[in-house]
Amino acid sequence: ARSCYTLRGLSPGGRYLVRSSFYYGNYDALNRLPSFHLYLGVNRWAAVNVTAPDDILIFEAVVVSPADFFQVCLVDIGQGTPFISGLDLRPLRAAMYPEATVNQSLLLLNLRRPAARFALNRYHFWRPASFYKIYRYPFDSYDRIWQSYGDIAAWTNITTTANVDVSKASSFDAPPVVLRSAATPVNGTRLEFSWSPDTSQNNDSSSAAYLLLLYFAELQQLPGNVLRRFDILVDGASWNGSRSYTPKYLSAEVVEQVVVQGSGQHTVSLVATPDAILPPILNAFEIYSLRQMTELATNNGDAKAMMGIRTTYMLKKNWMGDPCAPKAFAWNGLNCSYSSSGPAWITALILSSSLLTGAVDPSFGDLKSLQYLDLSNNSLSGPIPDFLAQMPSLKFLDLSSNKLSGSIPAALVRKRQNGSLVLIHCCCNSRIGNNANICDNGASTCAPNDKQKNRTLIIAIAVPIAVATLLFVAAIIILHRRRIKQDTWMANSARLNSPRDRERSNLFENRQFSYKELKLITANFKEEIGRGGFGAVFLGYLENGSPVAVKIRSKTSSQGDREFLSEERSLSLRPSVGIDVSRLLSTLPMWVRQKLSEGNIESIADSKMGREYDVNSVWKVTELALQCKEQPSRERPTMTDVVAELKECLELEVSRGMGNYNSVTSGTSNLSATSTDSHNDAQANDLKQQSVLELGQVGDASPTHIGPAPR
Repeated sequence: ARSCYTLRGLSPGGRYLVRSSFYYGNYDALNRLPSFHLYLGVNRWAAVNVTAPDDILIFEAVVVSPADFFQVCLVDIGQGTPFISGLDLRPLRAAMYPEATVNQSLLLLNLRRPAARFALNRYHFWRPASFYKIYRYPFDSYDRIWQSYGDIAAWTNITTTANVDVSKASSFDAPPVVLRSAATPVNGTRLEFSWSPDTSQNNDSSSAAYLLLLYFAELQQLPGNVLRRFDILVDGASWNGSRSYTPKYLSAEVVEQVVVQGSGQHTVSLVATPDAILPPILNAFEIYSLRQMTELATNNGDAKAMMGIRTTYMLKKNWMGDPCAPKAFAWNGLNCSYSSSGPAWITALILSSSLLTGAVDPSFGDLKSLQYLDLSNNSLSGPIPDFLAQMPSLKFLDLSSNKLSGSIPAALVRKRQNGSLVLIHCCCNSRIGNNANICDNGASTCAPNDKQKNRTLIIAIAVPIAVATLLFVAAIIILHRRRIKQDTWMANSARLNSPRDRERSNLFENRQFSYKELKLITANFKEEIGRGGFGAVFLGYLENGSPVAVKIRSKTSSQGDREFLSEERSLSLRPSVGIDVSRLLSTLPMWVRQKLSEGNIESIADSKMGREYDVNSVWKVTELALQCKEQPSRERPTMTDVVAELKECLELEVSRGMGNYNSVTSGTSNLSATSTDSHNDAQANDLKQQSVLELGQVGDASPTHIGPAPR
């Protein structure tokens, strides 16, 4: 799981310094040192490994933003809860750090020295280090952190109060105050320092590349016969061939060197030339790792559209960071098309049973490559928008079981009629079922025509007559059966008078169970499905898999054993183990909805089917049955809708049997109608000035969410 911060209001192609800081401090009182991963957009930045509660970890990067927003993400790797203490964003001039591009970022080397406060490898040489610890804003207008390299016994420093001209080093704009001090050896002709690979960046040691920036400025006005000249060696090789280097008086210059790693440690040596009078100097330096941004993000239009949809409907799921990348963190309910040379595109979006409310958001229309859109079983309201017909790639649209109103846009009707808008596994072209206020006649309003009025009048007359006839016939049948039962009871009453005969009779009419058997049937009375006057009613299953309701009289019940046994006798003709059928039926919808929310369709389907069925077909039948139980009755589907849905389910079963899966489903079979969301609490304790932050947190899925669980 990942948690992401979105930095907005950026300039596409602009350069920025991004800094994240982490201070654990045992904030959760668990004293467990966490480890997790840090991502720049969709590419891994570093591994954050806290080694002590009081550790302060800081990571800096120079990036080029590909869009008007940028994301920094924390990824949970199962070794403690990710957290963050600060996130800074600093704009840089367009000419600064030209090595940074959209496809390559500069990661400041994170290697701690014993005398340094932080592990950042950006150093100055003011002494003493205990006093001149850190320079940043306002000394550095870009708020870069320059820390002291430390008081090396074999080194001293020279300083000046004069201004240092930095115009020749404008590509990096080092602050003048940093350049007014320089390190130089006390006795000797050699100044040397080294560094090792940054393990937190997980670079391949055989191919990792580093950018070394050395800052020089002569701070002493030397007489004509005094020379300061030295060679710059990196791992023993001269940085520019055989030429030596002489710093310019009060004029800063930057020596750049790209180092391809070939060993575990690198050494920079400044060695005075034989004709030099003065030893070498060094004013400051930076070391960056060059990180290729190989993972391609979702194209900007699709990414912004999905963020708009997420905000409009307040969707949680696992919708954090980039919608499609990395593939391991792609949003649930999406199907993306990936390219080796370009960004990912969204081709399918399933938001069925996602508790969507309000109008259909215009952001859907910005998904230019979307082919499959399922918005069924929500509470969307208002008219069907025209922009749905303008989506160039859309081939499947499901708006069924919503609260939409008005007429279907004419352009959408034409696409349905010419077959360019198809319905998966069916000959129909678009589904708008169970939207009571939708007209499919092309009219702007839903007023019925004369034929519809006549049809309504005929139905209004015929239905009451048919119902009255059925009631009359039913009454005659009931009276006839009651007379037969009464005669049977009179004939057997004498035989059932003795206690022994009564016991035998009840034994055959109502099967008796021991308390041990009842515990087995109900799995130790695990699932309570109702409560009546005598106590709780539990769900159970007989040996043949048939569901039953088991009722046990509570000791706190106000009614006695006689009343309980009397009601049991009244249930003797019902298929039960102490079941009140009406009570069982009244609680079944609640139980079914619970199983649907868990994605457990197998527990609802008849076990005798042996799972030989299409899951989507059974799911649709179950949802249809629940809709037929809706209160009030006007929320229930019409018989026309019921027949249409059942036909579609039948066709799903037929298609499953024939193995005909060559339609759009092949591109979306890996999609899930719901998502299992992980919960990640990202904590921001100290967000610095000028930072533009948006924290999204993943919440738990709603317990009322109905839809197939991910498999």
